Amino acid sequence: MGSATSAAEWSAFVAELGAELDQPRVAAMRVADLPTYQDIPFPELLAGIQRTFIAGLKGLIQRRHPGPDEDISGYEAAGELRARQGVSLADLILCWTTGLEVAHAGAFRCAPEGQNREAILLEAVELMTAWNMLGMNAQIAAHRRVELQLARQEQHDAANLVRSVLLGGIGERAIGDLERFGVDPAREHYAVRVRPGESFDLGQIERWLGTRRQAAARPNGLVALIDGDVAGFVAGRPADPGVPVCAGRYVRPLERDGRAGATVLETVQLYLEHDCQVPETAAALGVHPNTVRYRVGRFEQATGCSLRHTESLVEAWWALRRHRAR
Repeated sequence: MGSATSAAEWSAFVAELGAELDQPRVAAMRVADLPTYQDIPFPELLAGIQRTFIAGLKGLIQRRHPGPDEDISGYEAAGELRARQGVSLADLILCWTTGLEVAHAGAFRCAPEGQNREAILLEAVELMTAWNMLGMNAQIAAHRRVELQLARQEQHDAANLVRSVLLGGIGERAIGDLERFGVDPAREHYAVRVRPGESFDLGQIERWLGTRRQAAARPNGLVALIDGDVAGFVAGRPADPGVPVCAGRYVRPLERDGRAGATVLETVQLYLEHDCQVPETAAALGVHPNTVRYRVGRFEQATGCSLRHTESLVEAWWALRRHRAR
């Protein structure tokens, strides 16, 4: 590399490039307009970009590509900090590409006219890009690690809050936590529970329920993945999603049996309301206890569940309650 141009020509080019002290400020002013960088103090932002320009300039002075043993700890620390400050990964990448664009523009301004201009520019752009990629990749990896840690912590906090509200109600501490997640504690909410499936995954469920947080508006509620199900509470009741949700497994197999299936559903609903006591359920229906046992068995056979298992019992209760509400 560099055989087409002399060391003197290269040194003069790099010296002129280094004298353009305003390049980091130009890049910082553009980056400061990115949405998730706007809360970062400009002096802090400028200092970080200046460090990257200095590192790239050293690579040009030494006229070499970064090696495998380069110290990237500074880049990693900056990537972790930006993640904790709420800078998005997309804006982080835009920050680096903006800096590279400004550096490339400086190279085109400073490259000398003459027969070696094209060779100097080609080498400079190649080196600038290599040093930029070193820092960007290190920051992206560190940012992603912290981003995943924060996401796991938020999921954990959301799950604990959902459990607390559904099982214990809303206390003073819960009110503050609800505000943190954008939920209005003063509004009435409906408890929900949805089982994800191949055709209706977690992301689709959150969009259907309106619980994804957006900058412009409060979410419709809060849900979390608990024991394989999406559970939580929403302020507005969602429309029919067009796929089996909650009631699908426990209702539709019986609905296909017409009036006989409806009778089974009614019996199981009363059976659950009477704490799974056969004699009380039979008395409420005016039938023989064996008839209740037969219908409950028919329900378990059609749905593939056992009402002796707590999880299935609770799921069936939710499904039948929703079916009755509809």
